[in-house]
Amino acid sequence: MSTLPPELELHIFESVAKASPYDAALRLTLMLVARRVQIWVEPLAYHCLVFSKTNSWTRLKRIAESKPPEFLARHVKSICMPISTVSILEAAEILSACTGVERLACWIDHGVTALPQSIPVQSLALSRLSIELSHFLALPAALPSLHAQLTHLELIYWEAHAEHYPATVDLARFPRLTHLALRSDAARFHWPLEMVESLKRSCLHLRMLVLLDYVLGASDSVVRGLNDRRVVRVITEVALHDWEPGAKSFHEWEIRMGEADMWARGEDIIQRNSS
Repeated sequence: MSTLPPELELHIFESVAKASPYDAALRLTLMLVARRVQIWVEPLAYHCLVFSKTNSWTRLKRIAESKPPEFLARHVKSICMPISTVSILEAAEILSACTGVERLACWIDHGVTALPQSIPVQSLALSRLSIELSHFLALPAALPSLHAQLTHLELIYWEAHAEHYPATVDLARFPRLTHLALRSDAARFHWPLEMVESLKRSCLHLRMLVLLDYVLGASDSVVRGLNDRRVVRVITEVALHDWEPGAKSFHEWEIRMGEADMWARGEDIIQRNSS
């Protein structure tokens, strides 16, 4: 039996767990110390959710049924929904349960030609969002929490939906937005210069515009057309790795963090270009 005050025990175990936040083996070891330690440490495993065929919403719902009603809302801070892992209806359920989420990557293929059903983010105070352009355009006009909090936005251009995209896109309703990234769904950089210019122009406090290239030089013509030191090209391979750097599944709902994300890599390029 421990002779330490409970408050000190809590501080020690939480500090150890948070020092290696994605070390599943360490967390398991800590959880086996005592039931009270499990209660303290287990919520950290749900800080970041990455859905997959195995780690499905159905499975997470079953796990959540054994937890307090507010468990997901309180502990989930980052969610990634890769393509073909979550339906639009499941996304609505997930976001209604995880109301404390601050970072959302929602890559759902709506598979239709018209604008898709809107993803319900009205109640979320997101600081970072990654989303396909059609879903972004389908968001409601009135999103006070999102408008007030969003600082980082990644938009994805899917060639299959290109004929339904507008020529220009306005970001003026996001006054805190400072970081913008543009990704295509194939090796070719699909984003038209006119649309990219409209995005850059309407982002009043833009600090960095990241153009994500699967092939070196794919966005060269857009970079030349923009002629702006805030525009940087970052080589990409896997979208999830850019969202959560060095992501590697190793425990049910956790991922291991490694190298810098696309934003940090872009900042590094800007600094080197300025020196």
